[in-house]
Amino acid sequence: MSFAFDPERLRLAREDAGLRKNELATAVGVSPAAISQFESGRAAPRSGTLSAIALACGFPASFFHMDGRPTRPRDADEPFFRSLRSTRQWERREAQAKAALVWRVANELEGYVDFPEVAFDAIPVDDEIRPQAIEEIALEIRRRWSMPDGPAGNVVQLIETKGGIASRVRPRSERVDAFSQRMDGRPIVMLWSTKQDAARSRFDAAHELGHLVLHPDPEPGNKTMERQAHAFSASFLMPADQIKDELPTRAPTKRDQRHLLGLKRTWGVSIAALFYRARELKAMSADTHRNSMIRLSDWGWRKSEPGDLGPCEQPALLRRGLGLVASTGVSEDKIADALGIPVGRLTEICGPGRPAVDMQAPYEPDKVQPLRRD
Repeated sequence: MSFAFDPERLRLAREDAGLRKNELATAVGVSPAAISQFESGRAAPRSGTLSAIALACGFPASFFHMDGRPTRPRDADEPFFRSLRSTRQWERREAQAKAALVWRVANELEGYVDFPEVAFDAIPVDDEIRPQAIEEIALEIRRRWSMPDGPAGNVVQLIETKGGIASRVRPRSERVDAFSQRMDGRPIVMLWSTKQDAARSRFDAAHELGHLVLHPDPEPGNKTMERQAHAFSASFLMPADQIKDELPTRAPTKRDQRHLLGLKRTWGVSIAALFYRARELKAMSADTHRNSMIRLSDWGWRKSEPGDLGPCEQPALLRRGLGLVASTGVSEDKIADALGIPVGRLTEICGPGRPAVDMQAPYEPDKVQPLRRD
């Protein structure tokens, strides 16, 4: 070969494709031991084998060339995975590989533009913190960020105004929930394009925001941290003093359906989340909550909740950065070639050309706008 083969790129591409070593070996027509040797750097694939690897993984052969660009971040925290039991190792590796590719795109664009400075207000907590204290932290964050009372606005783009990078890509496996991971100090938030429930997606984004505020030292699958992030999300989206008087207090009847759908649209959360919040704030008893869930199940609302909120909140920062780079004469094709990825993959990572504006509070695009470097 006339180029230096990068074994780390092979591992990244394989994991991104959701392939185990034996699966890639079968697709390419070599032994699993050969794939292990390629990934360890003890051997390099011949050109024909590399072409087969590239095809199996969905990358051009140029992706595997060592070009001096970093393959993964120098410093990466553990990811905030919600459960280690319900997912397989290869599924988590796929998710992390996709996050690393998002980081690579952001890192490349930062050669041309400045993204917002990372400015999450960290308020670390321990295992013994009271639920009320998390409620107070969520309110304090809303206050510090000058958020008005009432429903939160676009949570995804709020995260981006604070320097986070969000992306919606399609995973091979759908069992990994949304997660976040700090890479070289910048949070990467993965939300998945296959999950199109807008209310659930807003809650997921606020959940990851909770981790970034509360937990400077991630522990994947830590149930206490997950409960705390869940509590933060509920408090952030539905502040107790602002929503309690609107919450249901009894098991619903069909006459309540219109009101419940109105609450869902107003607050941008699921009806199930509204009932859960009512129980947590003692607007209803545990028995009443259980009866309410039975009623929602009888209506079929637990499996398929009505009241579509429209499109999920879409990330905007990478797309706007890419557009700003294009305005300098550097095309998307050139950025994709520099990264060694298909231009379609770059488009997927950066999001649609016109990010959907959330139906919630006023959208302020200037706060999600990268700045062109001189």
